[in-house]
This record gives sequence, structure tokens and C-alpha cells, in this order.
Amino acid sequence: VLEMWGYSIACAALGVKNYVWQQLQIEPSASWRQNLTAEDPYIYHYTFGVEYSVDGVPVVGAVGEWSLDKRHYFGALPPKQLAPPPHCALECAWVLLASGQRGHARVQK
Repeated sequence: VLEMWGYSIACAALGVKNYVWQQLQIEPSASWRQNLTAEDPYIYHYTFGVEYSVDGVPVVGAVGEWSLDKRHYFGALPPKQLAPPPHCALECAWVLLASGQRGHARVQK
């Protein structure tokens, strides 16, 4: 985060203008609704863990019973087959799971 603040402050001090391209990336989580299909981002910025209760209720500020968070896998690959999210989970959970599975398949080749 510090480098983002440093960049922003330096640009402001030097009068550098930046173009904000909303479609460049999306940073979804289980906590707020973002339609990945409709927004069609170029980058899925995976910052937040995706946490749900078994009933599909988003969990905020804690680890859910269904959890997909990069912080769980420091130094190791996630399991080859992760359990699917609850059926009513937001699209971001399904997209992230599928992306992880595709990546895992490529690493295994």
C-alpha cells in the first residue's frame, strides 16, 4: 500500500495527471456485489479473501467455513481440488476458484 501512496503523492506534487480506466481491473470480495461478467475487467486484482458461511452468508473480518484466501497458502500451492463455494456465493467466488484450478493445472504440466 505504501508504494501506491508514494506514487499518488509524487504525481500530485509534480502535477502528473493520470487517466482512471474503470474497466482495467476489478477487486471483488464476498462482501459487496460486483458483476464480473458485466464489468468484463482485464485484471482480477485478488486482494481480499473470499469468505462464506456454509449457508452462503458472506463472512467479514474472519475466516469463513468456506474460504479462499491467498494468505492460507504462503509458500505452498493450494490443494489441487478445492471444495466449491456455497451455491448462492457471488460470482467472484466461482471465478476465483476456476482461475485457481486452471493455474494449478498449468503448474502441474
